[in-house]
Amino acid sequence: MHADDGDAFDFRGALIRRKVSAAETMGRWMLTVGSQPPDFENSPHIHRHEPEAFFILEGDYQFHTAEGDVAAGPGSLVYIPAGALHGFRSGPAGGRLLAISPAAFDGYFEEMRSLFASGTDTPRAMAAVALAHDMDAYPPDEG
Repeated sequence: MHADDGDAFDFRGALIRRKVSAAETMGRWMLTVGSQPPDFENSPHIHRHEPEAFFILEGDYQFHTAEGDVAAGPGSLVYIPAGALHGFRSGPAGGRLLAISPAAFDGYFEEMRSLFASGTDTPRAMAAVALAHDMDAYPPDEG
């Protein structure tokens, strides 16, 4: 598979390219490569039953975990155990990372794409989609 292969979609300004789907792994995991713009924020969330791992390809990231912040650059691997609160922010130059994520993310991304397309992507609606895919999301207050 080449760099530009795989289903690509915009996720709140980040380009996500699915390289291996949950269906291909018999529902075990999925693999994506994400290109994040400068200062992209991946909101804090928890995957209730599955771990997640990130391998940094380019750029600098700050991962937020329950144990504290972790700086990660090219060649770094960040492992998030199941049930652990986490999120990240890309640095001022943006970056690219490879993510091995829970299989439920395939459905999550599809539903989120529908929310974005319909303009109904409020923090509450996004949190409801996350919950439907075994994830607790902590969006900012709607005010």
